[in-house]
Amino acid sequence: MKKLLLSIFAVAVSAGYLHALELSGKVVNIHTNKGLQNIKITAVSDIHAFEEFNAVTNAEGFFSISGLKKNSRYTVKALSSDNSAITPKSKTIHTSKTDISGCDFAYYPRYSISGTINSGSIKTSGLKIMFKSGAPFYDSAVSYVNENGGYKAYGLIYGQEYYAFVSSDFHVYAIAGDNLITASDNNVKDMDIVQVFYGIGKVFDHTTKTGLSDIIVKAVNSDGRHEISAVTSADGSFIFADLHYGESYKITAEPQPGFELPDEIKTGTVKSTVTDLNFSFISK
Repeated sequence: MKKLLLSIFAVAVSAGYLHALELSGKVVNIHTNKGLQNIKITAVSDIHAFEEFNAVTNAEGFFSISGLKKNSRYTVKALSSDNSAITPKSKTIHTSKTDISGCDFAYYPRYSISGTINSGSIKTSGLKIMFKSGAPFYDSAVSYVNENGGYKAYGLIYGQEYYAFVSSDFHVYAIAGDNLITASDNNVKDMDIVQVFYGIGKVFDHTTKTGLSDIIVKAVNSDGRHEISAVTSADGSFIFADLHYGESYKITAEPQPGFELPDEIKTGTVKSTVTDLNFSFISK
């Protein structure tokens, strides 16, 4: 019996069940650069079923978890109760024979943004403003605009860059000036908007009537402050997606070797989608 117990003991030691390890780390608020209290930490074994450890950060943001097995693998997460962003979303920890430290996480608080949409004659009631960020969070926040042009969106991640977009159920609007904001704890952004329409046309060979691909077509408004461009597709067609309501544009196509430069096209005042922006290239 004694030999049997010793054998079981030896197996337990070799498997790492007696000499448990400790995992420690810290959660830091990126905005204040201070440790964050009361963040739940979980460590779940990827090898041993139903094995899960939990801890909560102290006043300085530190945590420690005891009881991890040697030669094992755990997925560690920091969980926020207020839906703030934490990076990385998880960490994979491989245990060996020593305790593991430096399992740190960064906490990004969320803040609101408010402002006024200056829309001229456009009714603001029913408009929607959306803020979208890129990597690493690919986050978004949205707000409806009231009849006075005011809005307030919640949940922008501190320090992240967001692009603003304004739309309704039936139209898309352009934001005059910069539509980029870096989220902070004091986000205020007033914006001027204008309704936008498509401009549709085609570039083709006058003789063969076939479309010409890869032609750069430009549209410039009357004061030269709004310039957009498009490139023709395989059949010679092109689309401008951002002609501003109330503006007039001069449309030009780049010259091509062996062809005469076509005349420019003028749109007149844009009040709806503009079609038939067609260029006919004539051989020299």
